[in-house]
Amino acid sequence: MGDTTWTEAAGRLGLPAHTVRMPEIPAGGALLVRPDGFIGWRAREHTPERLAPALDRLLSRGA
Repeated sequence: MGDTTWTEAAGRLGLPAHTVRMPEIPAGGALLVRPDGFIGWRAREHTPERLAPALDRLLSRGA
């Protein structure tokens, strides 16, 4: 895959990350998937800085 930006961003948050290619997600995009398979967040572009705020929203942390 080459680009490890999403994996590194997930690692900084203590999240396990797995890289897979999916036709529905453009190159540079990402999914945040719960262990039960529910998609909690999706990025259609390369924006790993948005991962932490998305996780906070999903976990109802912060304001």
